[in-house]
Amino acid sequence: MLMVAVSMPVLAEEFEYDTYFEEGGIRYDVLFDDYGANTFHLKTTNKGDSYGGWYVGDPFVVPSHVDHYDTVKKELLHYTVTEIGSGTFYHSGNDDNHMSSVSLPPTLTKIGDYSFAGARYLTSLTIPEGVVEIGDRAFERLEQLTSISLPSTLCSIGASAFSNCCSLSTITIPSEVTVINNQTFYGCTNLETVNLPNGITSIGK
Repeated sequence: MLMVAVSMPVLAEEFEYDTYFEEGGIRYDVLFDDYGANTFHLKTTNKGDSYGGWYVGDPFVVPSHVDHYDTVKKELLHYTVTEIGSGTFYHSGNDDNHMSSVSLPPTLTKIGDYSFAGARYLTSLTIPEGVVEIGDRAFERLEQLTSISLPSTLCSIGASAFSNCCSLSTITIPSEVTVINNQTFYGCTNLETVNLPNGITSIGK
């Protein structure tokens, strides 16, 4: 079961809604913010098991929008998926269902920590335009990943984000990124080309 986080532009304490739910085999957390009522954002999540591996499917498709009948409000609500939550696809895929590709929606703005870490059958990934942040170790130990496309909107890449992606040979860092954090490419033994933008101000250890 996949978990996704939903974001609501209102304060959580002011409204009574379901705080999480599952639709279409994916688990979502509802995100609350203070931008106003009746806009709901979701974050995908895992089932809470530290070993992960709950999501399979090839390709696995994360939707941009989800309809859910809220059991508190007693009405059908419409949500936008804006975040891949921490550990969502951690160690996902197995010997019977490899999950070599994941389709991500254009509504995303953030990829959380460890979100794809250890999903060892994933071979390629395109991060959609609109994503501005990739968390720590987000793509760590994707041993069969040969290509990843990063969006021009990306501003921040977490520490060890691509560590031990030993099949990755080339990557282009978008122009809005200014810092390469510690161990971003640690253990990427086949990495031959890293295209860096002119605005890089710091490269970690």
